[in-house]
Amino acid sequence: MNKESLSKTTKIDTEVFICCASFEQRCLSIAQKVDTSVIKRAIICTFDDNCLSVENNLKSLCELFRENGTVITLKKDSPLENYDKLYDTLQSLKGSKTIIDISTFTREMFLICFQLFKQLGFNREQIRICYNPSSVYSNITSADDFDKIWLSKGVNEIRSILGFSGSPSTIKRNLLIVLAGFEMERAQILIDSFEPAVLYLGKAPAKFSNSVELSKINDVNVSRLLAVYPDAFHFEFSCVDLGLTIDQITKIIEQNQEQYNIIISPMNNKVSTLAVASIAFKYPDIQICYASANMYNIFEYSNPSDQILWFNAQEIIQ
Repeated sequence: MNKESLSKTTKIDTEVFICCASFEQRCLSIAQKVDTSVIKRAIICTFDDNCLSVENNLKSLCELFRENGTVITLKKDSPLENYDKLYDTLQSLKGSKTIIDISTFTREMFLICFQLFKQLGFNREQIRICYNPSSVYSNITSADDFDKIWLSKGVNEIRSILGFSGSPSTIKRNLLIVLAGFEMERAQILIDSFEPAVLYLGKAPAKFSNSVELSKINDVNVSRLLAVYPDAFHFEFSCVDLGLTIDQITKIIEQNQEQYNIIISPMNNKVSTLAVASIAFKYPDIQICYASANMYNIFEYSNPSDQILWFNAQEIIQ
């Protein structure tokens, strides 16, 4: 991983740029740095039934990339249909120098993109991944205001991510690994739906977080989850170091894979989700699950930071 200041980043040179229009202003942060004079194609994903802020940001992205921009409209709860749409589009882009901005994709959708990169035979050396972390969530900067935080409400559906459904055995019990974030309700609904025989709850301590204050908020959430699930095992992972998170989760897998079906739910930031993707490519029997939200806090979800994180696809796609 490489990190740089977004405000000091020079024009980003790429042939293909893939991004997702969102209600978050972060969907524009990196796109505005792309050198549109050399780009051949910009793939702008968006979801149907959008709010005004998404429509406005989509319009800004279309104006930015003009005739080189292609909009793909996805459905929030139809991953197979979304897979088919992306398959047809991405198939024509093999061999191109590609950057995917995962900042405002759902975890489910960018993992599906990575599965397609692998299945379609993309040259991993030509794919780069970029991410603009949030500076704050829900406009809350202190753990003292934890109860005022809400990013999403309710869960519409819990499902395996397409291409990462694993190979569960009917004679094994389930072991669930949750990389906890701020969404306690969403995490509880997911855990209760699986009723795992063994539960691992992970948190990112301050030394492995983008922000000390965000880490303190995460501590409160994990502490409350552990109070609800006192038999859960606790572990630490990193929001900034792919290798550390991969190592921590791999230890859990190797200790338990003979006895249990391993299910992982990445519910923290996109960096830790990338680590889970890398693990799932290495251990195809592992299942990644996703809890789709009923409602998002579209007015105060996050604020962009001045950071841009870069990853090479070789770090993720095995």
